[in-house]
Amino acid sequence: MITWLWLFMSLSSQNRSKNITRVVALRTSFYLETPTRISCDEFEQQWGGVDCDSLILNRQEAIEFVVHEINKSKAVDDLNIGVDVRAKVYLYKKAGQPDVACFGFGRYFSYNGHMRALASDSLVNWLQR
Repeated sequence: MITWLWLFMSLSSQNRSKNITRVVALRTSFYLETPTRISCDEFEQQWGGVDCDSLILNRQEAIEFVVHEINKSKAVDDLNIGVDVRAKVYLYKKAGQPDVACFGFGRYFSYNGHMRALASDSLVNWLQR
């Protein structure tokens, strides 16, 4: 039974990643300090230009990694948690507007305006490289 559940979850995650055609990650140094918290909406205005670099992922394996890590995350009910954004990730789909995930320090992040918690540090560590 557990094997079937794992297989279903794995295939479900892969199917969701097949709908994503490209991932674009904008990021700045996670070690920069600011006097105020930078929100997801303020990210490009604050960090755009010379302080920000971009990663464009077109390979399916890289897209699957990002989608898998986001899919493993859990919703967070505490609305007082905010993210001091250091990376903004756009997940472009075959049709429609891209999904947007914003990451800062630790495992909490914003996904399409809703707070979530990552199951591991893998994605944030990857974004910090």
